[in-house]
Amino acid sequence: MVTIRSGAFLALNNDHALRIINKILPNKDSGLTIKVDEVKGLVRAVGKLSGDPIIYERGAFRIGHEYCSRLKCSECPLNKVCMKLTWVNIK
Repeated sequence: MVTIRSGAFLALNNDHALRIINKILPNKDSGLTIKVDEVKGLVRAVGKLSGDPIIYERGAFRIGHEYCSRLKCSECPLNKVCMKLTWVNIK
């Protein structure tokens, strides 16, 4: 959830990331649910890009659990860099 909602996946700049953003942007007004299977590869790739996938995963889990899932964007430590794609749900 954090990888997608924050826009962190855009750092990949690959075809898969572009397909997801093209799916997300047109649905801003109506909301969108994306299947977990569609974004697994993006999350793994962003984790590898971070240099330490384990720390990335732990941090993303914490942010997702404490802020993202509760839509506490104003309190989130990623607030200044997050794209706040809050209309995207991951199922």
